[in-house]
Amino acid sequence: MRCCLLIAAAAIPAASPGLAQGDPGKYRVVGGAGLVTCQDWLRARESGGVVLAQIESWVAGYLSAYNRHVAPDGNILAGRDPQSLLDWGEKFCRKNPAMTIAAASDAMVFELNRAKEKK
Repeated sequence: MRCCLLIAAAAIPAASPGLAQGDPGKYRVVGGAGLVTCQDWLRARESGGVVLAQIESWVAGYLSAYNRHVAPDGNILAGRDPQSLLDWGEKFCRKNPAMTIAAASDAMVFELNRAKEKK
């Protein structure tokens, strides 16, 4: 229960449309897996386990909060499968290992919005 509360609390900053759409990492993350680095996530992807589940659950919560509170149509993920999001995150994190998971998630939202606008 405590873990779920931390994940939910950490996702709340995603409700700011101006920041979530164009200023990656420029908001305060309350806590949780959003504060770990991309490099930590890449290591966790290799070994699996609880840390990987926590990080990926944080990202899922972030994207869900964005859908609920910001996305105009309520679904920024339309037509995307979870694996494609993980692949995008891995590619991004390999280029930006020092970034936090929160900043990487922010960048993902920015890219998803950009791709949706091109359609």
